[in-house]
Amino acid sequence: MLVELTPDNAGHLADAQRSFGGYEEPADAARVHFTEPARMATLGRPPLAIDILSSLTGLSFEEA
Repeated sequence: MLVELTPDNAGHLADAQRSFGGYEEPADAARVHFTEPARMATLGRPPLAIDILSSLTGLSFEEA
């Protein structure tokens, strides 16, 4: 999942993580972590994992 770099989106991501339960600590960090480029987090464990990215090399959020 690609998250656009805005404080509002970082807050929405943190709220979503908190709603899943068990992700309270990462949710608190997400408010700052996902306002900067080149950030990533993985929720869950393979094969049921979700990668959350704040940017992609060679592709802007608008292009994606």
